[in-house]
Amino acid sequence: MLTVEYETGWGERARLAICTDRYAEGGALVLLALDATDPGDEEEYLDLWCPLTVNLPGDPVASAWCAGPGHVVVDANNAPAALVEALVSAGVVEMSGRAVRSGFCAYPLATVTPGALACLHDHEETVRALAPLTVVLEWEDGNGGGAEEWGRAPRGKGLDALVASASAEADALVAGGCVWAAVRVGSGGVEDVDCETGETVHVAGGR
Repeated sequence: MLTVEYETGWGERARLAICTDRYAEGGALVLLALDATDPGDEEEYLDLWCPLTVNLPGDPVASAWCAGPGHVVVDANNAPAALVEALVSAGVVEMSGRAVRSGFCAYPLATVTPGALACLHDHEETVRALAPLTVVLEWEDGNGGGAEEWGRAPRGKGLDALVASASAEADALVAGGCVWAAVRVGSGGVEDVDCETGETVHVAGGR
């Protein structure tokens, strides 16, 4: 997965996930930036931040350029200059020094580097990889049982830490007299994880 950080015009740090597609007209490479800054922001997390490329199939120079592997036309009209600079600094794109004009705008011609190109995925796969997963702790104590949401985080160190914490609590519950306790990970709420999407990652006791 490919992510880039940059400082916005209002002084905040943004973490963006870059995903790819192909334009229906002409088949040129598409780059999109998704907001991957705050997994806890359910309204904006993984929403479109801005398009990074533009499609100019009617421009012969742009069309010829985009026929090359990894070649794109940078959408300088929508992508902030600071973000474009961050993409260059991170080695995601290399600017050609050339540009094409459309209307009142000049659009730079650039190449996605081979290393970056190898890390790009389409929108669906990018969202699936970065979407927060829910950690659920469930238990049976002889008088019924229960389940609770332990926390949410995308795959990575944050999720690993939640699983470790919930697993330690499961072990403590069984040591304290519960028949069993388990940790499950999946998407959605507690009921979704418990019944549909969850994968059991830790079991304590005799379940």
